[in-house]
Amino acid sequence: MEFVNVTKRYGNNVVLKDVSFEIDEGEFVGLIGENASGKTTIARIASGQLKPDHGEVLVFNSPPYKDYGVKQRIGFASHNLLLYPELTAYENLEFYGKLYDVKNFEIKINELFEFLGLSRKKDERVKNLSRGFRQRVAIARALINDPDLLILDEVTTGLDPTIREVVLDYLTEINKMKKTILFITHHLDEVKNCDRMLEVKGGKVFAQSL
Repeated sequence: MEFVNVTKRYGNNVVLKDVSFEIDEGEFVGLIGENASGKTTIARIASGQLKPDHGEVLVFNSPPYKDYGVKQRIGFASHNLLLYPELTAYENLEFYGKLYDVKNFEIKINELFEFLGLSRKKDERVKNLSRGFRQRVAIARALINDPDLLILDEVTTGLDPTIREVVLDYLTEINKMKKTILFITHHLDEVKNCDRMLEVKGGKVFAQSL
């Protein structure tokens, strides 16, 4: 992943200003910053949901906002859940499994639900789940397509401490399989297993020591 002189505005508010950084394949990178610092904007641009106003973003050597093939290789989850509230937890993952043409998605869904402690909630509508369980479904959705790049934006919001540690440990394990991870948080203790850390501040991105 490469950001080159990326600028993004919302009206007159410049959220990112000439941001440049690279993340190599197989890296586990933590991105920290205060609320409203631009972390989520970086996540949405990197995942192809937003187009930068200026500059270039390449993921797998292609602009993600216009390359559907690249988007299929990305898993994305954030505190904004992007789930269908009227569907059950299982139906949400079934939808995305079919969308990404995941082979044997039924098996994959059951594995993810078991891992995240969701099995007993799979037939409940998302709108009836607690915030913590909805967040778990969003994480499962991000993993359904076995992504090469995983972008997680404040995904531990609402998780109980046990599941939080399970998720963090799992990220370390899949990173060993050369999966690239951009993990966004404002909790410093959550980036302890990252290879390196970046910080968003004043619309810029800086390297930080762990």
